[in-house]
Amino acid sequence: MDTVKIEPPVPPTTKRDTKRISTKKKKETQKIIVDRKPSILVVDDSLSVRKYLNGLLSDKGFSIKTAKNGLEGLNLLKDRKFDLIITDLEMPQVSGYELIETVRLDEKHNETPIIVLTGRASEDFRNLTTNLGANAYIIKPFKDQELFDEIDKHIHYDKN
Repeated sequence: MDTVKIEPPVPPTTKRDTKRISTKKKKETQKIIVDRKPSILVVDDSLSVRKYLNGLLSDKGFSIKTAKNGLEGLNLLKDRKFDLIITDLEMPQVSGYELIETVRLDEKHNETPIIVLTGRASEDFRNLTTNLGANAYIIKPFKDQELFDEIDKHIHYDKN
């Protein structure tokens, strides 16, 4: 299996640093899914977070795949498309920053909504991930409904 080698971006320390990164922000639209479960890729190095999100989202009718870091997530993206990606930022091998950047540069996945789920509460990190192309930013610990509200902004499906 091919591996992806990417140099990690450095999180900004000043607001001026975030201006170095520029990606075109596309108009967000809600994807309508019928006759199948919406698929979500969860990328987080914490086993407990992956298990929690897998159970939480599976119970709500989502089809879930998990990855323990960005490299594993990118390898899963080679084989299939997902309706949404949820990622942490700080992970070994390939970080969430690198994952977001790589997904946005890939024509096959560049419109897939990305929700960042992280313990990094600084506005600098929020700005960086937004500039890289993340659609939403949720700080851990989070309320389940907060995550569902963000997912609902990007995916519409029959929840019955």
